[in-house]
Amino acid sequence: LTAYKMIEEDLKWMGVNWDEKIVQSDQLGYAGPREVYHSCCKSLIKNGHAYVCTCNSEEFKALKLKSKPCKHRNVSAKKNRERFDKMKHWGEGDGAVKLKTDLKHPNPAVRDYPLMRLVDFKHPRIKKFNKEFAKKCRIYPLMNFSVAVDDYRSGVTHVLRGKDHLVNTERQRYIYRYMGWKEPIFIHYGLMKVKTILSTSEMRKGIENGIYSDWDDPGLWTIRSLRRRGIQPQAIRNYIINLGIKEKDIEFSPKNLYAENKRIIEPDANRYFFVPDPVKLTVKDAPLMKVKVSLHPDFPDRGDREFNLTSNQFYIPKKDAKGLESGEIIRLKDLFNVKITKIDEEINGKYLEEKTLDVKKIQWVQDYIPGKVLMPEGIVDGFCEPNCRDLRIGDVIQFERFGFCRLDKKDNENNELIFCFGHG
Repeated sequence: LTAYKMIEEDLKWMGVNWDEKIVQSDQLGYAGPREVYHSCCKSLIKNGHAYVCTCNSEEFKALKLKSKPCKHRNVSAKKNRERFDKMKHWGEGDGAVKLKTDLKHPNPAVRDYPLMRLVDFKHPRIKKFNKEFAKKCRIYPLMNFSVAVDDYRSGVTHVLRGKDHLVNTERQRYIYRYMGWKEPIFIHYGLMKVKTILSTSEMRKGIENGIYSDWDDPGLWTIRSLRRRGIQPQAIRNYIINLGIKEKDIEFSPKNLYAENKRIIEPDANRYFFVPDPVKLTVKDAPLMKVKVSLHPDFPDRGDREFNLTSNQFYIPKKDAKGLESGEIIRLKDLFNVKITKIDEEINGKYLEEKTLDVKKIQWVQDYIPGKVLMPEGIVDGFCEPNCRDLRIGDVIQFERFGFCRLDKKDNENNELIFCFGHG
């Protein structure tokens, strides 16, 4: 999938619809006759608001810091038009179009910033075009220029952006003023701090180096990853809406997002057992019997899961096994109590008839299906109860005392179920 398709799919999944789609690259003329940015750039040059600069970056930066113009700034508009027409024949990085701003502006970043530059890069949306047009399309608009042009042409009246774009707003105001366009209302809100990788370039490196499987890897915080993990779109929308638009920076809380998601999925998520890192428990005198356990304790009409106990051997989580002591009484969840009699590589216990409930409850399996849970921090291997065979790809369930998971894949070759961990 291309990034273009992924963005649209993610938005549709989130319930975001649009009346019109504008792809900036297409306005260079790749998919039509329009040359929006080149046209606006020529207008700025013609009216003396922009110029073609061939200074190297270090030289130009040194002049900007001293509030001094470069030697190309005061070249005539006619000469700059000629130079702009010749740019398409130059090499990558040989020239750029700069916008004339206030060289005395207190922030050097606002002083004479670039609008367009030469790039030798075959754009992914390019298919067939003539050589002359290809040369023109080597002159690419930069973000502050293309955004201002697109917002004006689209009739945008209010621009909502993070306060890290305050400097960009200052830059774009020059374009509106020079072009005689009505300026939109700019609203800047605080940033959301997230303690994880959000840079697409860093994510791409991780995927290319095999750290992540793809853009939907459970270890990433992309929309595709959240979807794969069973996080509901309404939970994400509710979380963001509840945050509101504030000037103060906020810190993203996975805990709050998970709480919102749990509120939505908890009534529908049936219960099952999963035993991570299984350890064998042999229970002396364990009765051989059939057991029924509710699929959901709050909805008995939904039905039961059935277990057919055919031996005295069970599997429990290694984490629980490590904390056991000889003589301790535990309860195999929804089953019976067991008194621990011996702890070794395997654990031995004795069946107790009394049904004391005020003891540690541990999930278990006897007959099982091998399973994996893809966690944000790695993979957990374990055993799933046999009733999981009836699940369908995409089902979101709750592994009791483990967390909410979504069935990601059925590996029939290895008779294994693969889940993605949503949250606890």
